[in-house]
Amino acid sequence: MKALYNNRLCNIVEMSSNLTLSAEGRQFVVSLGDEALVIDPTDKEVADADNLREWYGLDDEGIQKLRRMLRGELPAQRIG
Repeated sequence: MKALYNNRLCNIVEMSSNLTLSAEGRQFVVSLGDEALVIDPTDKEVADADNLREWYGLDDEGIQKLRRMLRGELPAQRIG
């Protein structure tokens, strides 16, 4: 499962009274009540993530297509 924290995509490693998230080679703990946390973000929220390019390893054109697809502006297709 994915999460957004401070508008950056993260993997959820563990969920208890807090969340352990993993991003960019490090793990950190976040309170479930943190206002900067979005658990299971929508496609539109993912499209606006600050680290979407790094997450998917796409060039400028590929990331623009992916963002448009996630926002529903393009039909689903293979990108990259």
